[in-house]
Amino acid sequence: MYGPDSFPLEWPVTVAHLITLAAPGDVLVPGHGRPVGVSFAQRQHDQLAAVAALIRELYADAVPVSRAAAAGGRRWPLPAERLAPAIEVGYAQLSLADREEGGDHSHCGDTGGPGDRLEQDRAGGGEPARRDRGDPGGAGDREIA
Repeated sequence: MYGPDSFPLEWPVTVAHLITLAAPGDVLVPGHGRPVGVSFAQRQHDQLAAVAALIRELYADAVPVSRAAAAGGRRWPLPAERLAPAIEVGYAQLSLADREEGGDHSHCGDTGGPGDRLEQDRAGGGEPARRDRGDPGGAGDREIA
């Protein structure tokens, strides 16, 4: 489901919008895979939203990207071994957003900011201090009414 060119933090919003455009009996034809009904799209949205929310939570908790799949444990709605691309892309997106915010992270004990967690982990630089990021965007985490 997820590849290195996926958008795990945006997909829930996209699928939610698609659902609002569909009527109960409509058939949806994705860019790949078999045609599906609206109820399938709703279930998929729920899974995508849970993946996005857990990626955001683990990133905010300063869990290194290499440990995120294991740290999510049974909370992942899909097999964790298939989520590595989603986790890496999600962390990269959150890291970029942190850098664009340009916030002062000196209160955290490091000056690089939360976005450096991905680079530190890849370089074996250890775990940075826990950071409270609040809701980093959360739009992808909303439920459909």
